[in-house]
Amino acid sequence: MARIKLKERTLENDIKYGGILSYRHLRIMGWLLLAIAQISTILALEAKLNKNTAQAVEIWTTILQYAAALPLPLFFLANFSH
Repeated sequence: MARIKLKERTLENDIKYGGILSYRHLRIMGWLLLAIAQISTILALEAKLNKNTAQAVEIWTTILQYAAALPLPLFFLANFSH
């Protein structure tokens, strides 16, 4: 199969994103992880204000902070795939 030159591409013969997740799924995951990032911030604030719950909340805060780094790349992937 011959490659189509960039200047000869149209909407009909352009490549389509055919991954497992569509751009809508990526955006939904991005929004959910963005909400989780806010929960992480609230839990970190709770740990600073209330020393009694600091140890119990520390593990969840660490896990949720890792998830807080993912929304932006997911939004980028969704936009590039759209």
